[in-house]
Amino acid sequence: MTYRATPLGSGYSPAQLLMGRQLRTTIPQLPTSLLPRWPNIRGFRQSEKWAKENQQRNYNQRHRARPLPPLQPGQNVWLPREKIQGTVMQPATTPRSYIIHTDEVRFLCAAAGQKDFAEIVKKDKVVVFMKGTPAQPMCGFSNAVVQILRMHGVDDYGAYNVLDDQDLREGVKTFSNWPTIPQVFFNGEFVGGCDILLQMHQNGDLVEELHKLGIRSALLDEKDGKSK
Repeated sequence: MTYRATPLGSGYSPAQLLMGRQLRTTIPQLPTSLLPRWPNIRGFRQSEKWAKENQQRNYNQRHRARPLPPLQPGQNVWLPREKIQGTVMQPATTPRSYIIHTDEVRFLCAAAGQKDFAEIVKKDKVVVFMKGTPAQPMCGFSNAVVQILRMHGVDDYGAYNVLDDQDLREGVKTFSNWPTIPQVFFNGEFVGGCDILLQMHQNGDLVEELHKLGIRSALLDEKDGKSK
């Protein structure tokens, strides 16, 4: 109630912007202030635009922000969150986004915006949308997916950290029509989450699916070694 009745920087309260009048509160008010009266929306939008531009200009001056040149393929970059060095492979489908290759896995450095998931899931034979990174999973289910793939010798795959981008997190759920994270894709086809991958691992289907991708499971090598 307090928030809805308190004027913002523009001079209008949220209640005025939503309903065209003030709310009745414990603070005495003139009866005329409770009458419906829409604010000047055009003027409000213009003042908000000026305020945002002024805020952006002050922020850039304070932090000495400046436009950066685009990254080029083959350029070495440092990933501060993962604390590893990587190499730019190619621009991604979203603005100011790049596919980064490291010794362990590929990452998507994405800015906010509409994600072209149909292309993202086809960039690698195996693609995982997870919480955290393969080197540092941030939930037990994501860690389980990483460990299962590692048991089969699958280390070179596309990994996308949904904690870095809320649009990425919600967008992939809509794309796959699957409500939870992690999510695994083989050759652009949705496989499932942690429980599905674990079931495939236990019944042997995962070995066959990897074979279809041209990936030989490391478990087969261990089996051959034991049989000798």
